[in-house]
Amino acid sequence: MFGDTTSYYPLLSNVPVDAPIGILSDQELFKISVHIGSNWQSLARELRMTPAEIRRIERMHLPDEHGFAMLLDWRYKCVKLIRVHDSVTALANALETFGRQDLSFHVLMKYQNDQFCA
Repeated sequence: MFGDTTSYYPLLSNVPVDAPIGILSDQELFKISVHIGSNWQSLARELRMTPAEIRRIERMHLPDEHGFAMLLDWRYKCVKLIRVHDSVTALANALETFGRQDLSFHVLMKYQNDQFCA
């Protein structure tokens, strides 16, 4: 199915970036995907995914995998383009706009705890 890869390569770079841990790990994104359920397309739009990206996810994955696949695609793009802090903030803001303040709070608190314990 899916799994953390060991590294990613940022755009325009041949220097690998470690796979995300903490709130942006596969495990945490899977938990979020379970809570967003079939409304994943609305969250995808809040995360500024294009209609073409959404259609590709629908074509390439089973319906019960759509939300998780969307979050993985979003994370992959974010890790290449922006800092982890900004990615976490974008996810929390999108979840709040999406109407899931509870998940937004969870994301921020998990990230804060991960930073504090690191």
